[in-house]
Amino acid sequence: MVKSILRNLLSNAIKYSHISGVINFSVLNKKGFYEIIIKDRGMGMSLKQLKALFNKHDYHSTPGTCQEPGSGLGLKIICEFVGYLGGKIWAESRKNQGSSFHFSLPKRVKSDKKSESRFA
Repeated sequence: MVKSILRNLLSNAIKYSHISGVINFSVLNKKGFYEIIIKDRGMGMSLKQLKALFNKHDYHSTPGTCQEPGSGLGLKIICEFVGYLGGKIWAESRKNQGSSFHFSLPKRVKSDKKSESRFA
């Protein structure tokens, strides 16, 4: 699930970046959780688009910088994955200045077998 989350967010960052654009990837080690940040300097979003981004009932997709199409489902799926793993996801964006997507995952997740595994 974590690989799918990262793959989708990185693909979106590429899709919405300008040719030869820069994408930054960061992992912050915080108390009890990791925060992962993927930031681009691409087309960005308006405040209206940003507010609708995590609406469960909205499947709108915006074409990428080279008019790449999308279904609007990728972000919905990763939101489900992040929630299933006990994390949170959010975004920050400014039109024509880029976007940053943040998600957090707890350092420890209890499994069904009452043992614990570590994300690292």
